[in-house]
Amino acid sequence: MDMAQQSYFCLLTALQLSILPNLEFLSIDLYDGLDGFGSRLLNSGELLLPYPYLPQVVAAHPSHFARLSTIVFLSPYHYRQDSLGLEQVSFLFPVLTNNRVAFFDRLLGEKDNRYQEPHPPAPSPELGWPALPSLEEIYFSPCARPSDPAPLVAISKLMQRCSQLKKLVYWHKYPGRKSPNSFSPIALVEAILPAKHTLLHLEMYCNSAKIPLFPIQTLVDSRLREFTGLKTLVVDEEIFCQHWLSDSCQDSCLVDILPAGVSSLTVRIHDKYKVVPDIVRLGRDVASGRYSRLSRLQVYVLRDVAGPLDPYNFDELLDVFDSEEYFLYGVQSGQWQQAIQALADTIRPTVVQAFNGTDVAVKAEYLYEVTVSEEQRL
Repeated sequence: MDMAQQSYFCLLTALQLSILPNLEFLSIDLYDGLDGFGSRLLNSGELLLPYPYLPQVVAAHPSHFARLSTIVFLSPYHYRQDSLGLEQVSFLFPVLTNNRVAFFDRLLGEKDNRYQEPHPPAPSPELGWPALPSLEEIYFSPCARPSDPAPLVAISKLMQRCSQLKKLVYWHKYPGRKSPNSFSPIALVEAILPAKHTLLHLEMYCNSAKIPLFPIQTLVDSRLREFTGLKTLVVDEEIFCQHWLSDSCQDSCLVDILPAGVSSLTVRIHDKYKVVPDIVRLGRDVASGRYSRLSRLQVYVLRDVAGPLDPYNFDELLDVFDSEEYFLYGVQSGQWQQAIQALADTIRPTVVQAFNGTDVAVKAEYLYEVTVSEEQRL
């Protein structure tokens, strides 16, 4: 797309917003229709600001955004741990006063080699967002950085201002083989601790279900139990189960992290699962009177990866199963679903039996991997 076309579409966007007085939903793409990152760079290495006409429209019609309840930021380019990459749409935040739901979609964290970081770094505009104290739901889907750390410092600062947050969904692209230590699950828990008294619903995904590479000290631990109001928890076994890394640990990986008030628990397990003994242990604890509020348990068996077309797997995908470590090694791709479904069928009796005699409704089945973004748009 050339500059003339780009300017034309930016003008159309501005005109549309100028004649829509009662916006309730807005999705703004920081790609702004450009084909690639390099086409947004000036010779100086600075970023070309997207939406050149929008600041004037927003300033002239602030009332158009008064009823806006949901905002989606698509493809923000965050390069630092303390930045969500929203500097280019800073003009929006003063008029976003009544938002309740925010999506940070496809936080890629990529940058062109020619890009020059401003000195000093630009402040994070979202920290002055008037709606932060009233936000109730935040989605990060996904944070797909291939090699660098996730923006957990920025997320922590955001959480400190979200005094009414009830739901948080965080989906991280699984660290690649070249940078297995770029994400720490317990660091994510620490980053969202400011919301521990208000959060009712928490989902933590680390897509895709590859053989875990996390050092044991980075796994989620008992600090998750500080979320005393939590009712719903969805978690992947790779981010808390120590059995992947040690044969000597007890079968308490799950009960050691589970907040006492959780009523709905979903555990997504690898097809080379290690966490089933921990789930059985949870069943014994429930039968003995612990976790009395737990009423629903869902166990989903995941496929190894989302597949060769998954845009967030940056490593080589065509040979991803060229290892006997993987359940699907040697299985024809057309038979993957059938194989995983059969595996779920073998796990189900053990999981169900563990909760016999309790009031917990148990489900164990195969789950085709669907991204958080896709789930929200279905």
